[in-house]
Amino acid sequence: MPVIYDKKYRPGSDYCSYCHDGKSFVKEMGLAEMRARVQGLLKNRKAPALIRLYMHWRLATLRRWRKSAGLR
Repeated sequence: MPVIYDKKYRPGSDYCSYCHDGKSFVKEMGLAEMRARVQGLLKNRKAPALIRLYMHWRLATLRRWRKSAGLR
């Protein structure tokens, strides 16, 4: 979720309030689980296939999952 849409976002944080409470992740979730969750949400919102594909790729570039995806 882009942090500009997070009403509880704390400036300076790398994560939205749905994922991180300021001390730790709210729910431990692997990259595969997050991808499945995001794909489901995007399908429900009838997002175009290109957007779903982009988000599938983009999640691996986020700091939380970079190492597990083999990225720096």
